[in-house]
Amino acid sequence: MVTSNKVLFHQEVTNDKTGIDSFIKALKKQTDCNFKNCLFCMGFTGIYNNILLNYLTAHKASIWTVGRCRRECPSDKR
Repeated sequence: MVTSNKVLFHQEVTNDKTGIDSFIKALKKQTDCNFKNCLFCMGFTGIYNNILLNYLTAHKASIWTVGRCRRECPSDKR
């Protein structure tokens, strides 16, 4: 969780319901964040973020996904 360019909360968890439950529980314990007053932002990682997206959608959370960024290579002539 970041606010005013300061990291307030960070936790690494497994990419499954148990890990996500653990993250949300710790987030609520350490901050005043809940599903109504937080925006959950994540990079789009294809199928890898589907579990979290489904979880957040089921809890009616606000979600923002950021698309993949493409780095230009000097040899790229397109």
